[in-house]
Amino acid sequence: MSGVADPHAEDYMPQMLPNGVGGGLPFGQAAVDAVAIGGVLVSATAAEINKAADPDQMAINGLSRLGVARFEFDPSGDASMRTVAAHGLGVTLPDKAIVLGGFIQVITTFQSTAGGTDKATIAIHVQGANDIVSAVAIETGTPWAAGLQAIVPKFNTPETTGIALTDDREVTATVAVAALTAGKLVGFLFYVLGD
Repeated sequence: MSGVADPHAEDYMPQMLPNGVGGGLPFGQAAVDAVAIGGVLVSATAAEINKAADPDQMAINGLSRLGVARFEFDPSGDASMRTVAAHGLGVTLPDKAIVLGGFIQVITTFQSTAGGTDKATIAIHVQGANDIVSAVAIETGTPWAAGLQAIVPKFNTPETTGIALTDDREVTATVAVAALTAGKLVGFLFYVLGD
């Protein structure tokens, strides 16, 4: 722990609503009729909450959850992401995840000036080079222009475009040819856990 108090900590802490005072319980314990988190009453049982948080329970009775990995690449806001290099984006998908599809939302059109206007290339990958967005120069327009942009994996063809991870993998953006001067995107990868 850093020792710095989180000003929002009470928003995350369960608020216990005691069932009477005392009740013969040992000091520091209370009978609880209800729990509220952030002012919202929780109606799930402890067993249901524990089951939902258990990664081994991802598939139950043949049904499994669809995971969503959200990542951000923001050279406009973080100058360290402008350099010609591979930039880990801080989002790691688990081993055996199968990326089925997704998209990127370019908030700020990407730009570069060194070597000529918009000559920089950008690629995004999770397992191998170019598997999310292939390296392409900004000057070509999409996928680095503002708006919703496609990625390589497609929901309608996961057998040919899906990505089956062989280990825990971090989403990475690679800048080449020239440093960036601006740009921001948010990406979404939809995945399930395979065997």
